[in-house]
Amino acid sequence: MSELSLSFHHLVVPLRAAFTNAATTITERHIGLVELSDGSNTGWGEASPYPSLDPPIASLIAAAESGRASPLLHTAVSLARADLSARQAAQPLGRQFGIERTTVPICLAVGHGDMAVEDVKTASSRGVTRFKIKVAPGQVDHVRAIREAFPDHVIGVDANGSFDGTTIEQLLVLREADLAFIEQPCDLTDRALVDRVHANIDAPVFADESVRTIADAAAIAATDHIDGLVLKPARLGIVGAVDAARAASHAGKRWRASGLLESGIGRAYSNLLAAHRDAFVSDVAPADWFLQRDVAAVGVVDASVEIPAGPGIGLVPDESVLDRFRIGAYDLRNLLN
Repeated sequence: MSELSLSFHHLVVPLRAAFTNAATTITERHIGLVELSDGSNTGWGEASPYPSLDPPIASLIAAAESGRASPLLHTAVSLARADLSARQAAQPLGRQFGIERTTVPICLAVGHGDMAVEDVKTASSRGVTRFKIKVAPGQVDHVRAIREAFPDHVIGVDANGSFDGTTIEQLLVLREADLAFIEQPCDLTDRALVDRVHANIDAPVFADESVRTIADAAAIAATDHIDGLVLKPARLGIVGAVDAARAASHAGKRWRASGLLESGIGRAYSNLLAAHRDAFVSDVAPADWFLQRDVAAVGVVDASVEIPAGPGIGLVPDESVLDRFRIGAYDLRNLLN
């Protein structure tokens, strides 16, 4: 077998519109694609740090050039290894995890702000009926407006941990919004605050920002005041995410698949996880609904994304898109030693 090569492509892709959550507003996405090749087959992973939640991509690159992989980059390399191994075996990656679904219903993440209601209306016109709506202190009224306009939609909210004891009442006004889930409403170690949410809103509370490692997932699965976990292959790896999903299910917890507003390469792994039979209303949508151009677009059928049937993740980046948005390329084979 030929010696492995490892490359990192740094892209900057503008968003179609600004995206706002409780932590920040972004207008472009710094994307890091990992390319692992044996000379005949190539596996792909993605390390795209989310602004305000992760160190910037420049620090990730600097560390990698020094022979050190940040947790996010280490995971991206593990994703590329999994993809490469499946391609070498000429098998879809999902097969080894018993994933048989070929489509997953879209659940669109919608930022808070003036355009939230219009964004839901636009997606609804395309057949989408599942939404995760971003909320924050001072930004909850749009959820009630969306629920009034679409009484039959599946709607959950994501607070990115932004509420505390002085602001939690603002979130609790959503008790009549018929929420499917509440994602990271507050500091989840504050059990009294989580209990207030449970006492007022009949919806499961999911941990998201609290799940950064496999150990985090295991610890949260063992709690009795958190109802579910958000599992991101970008943080846990695909093997780790599947193992965490099984552990969560065994503990009687629900779990959702999600990502970091990545390109189609990163989303391929979260889509695979979302195709697991036990996944609950996962974050699934084509990347080019957010990015001006996706590097590896997936198919959409009847408001569902398709799970590619080809070897590995079944996707490869479009070279013309790489050439257009790439601002740097780095040889990182020193990380393979």
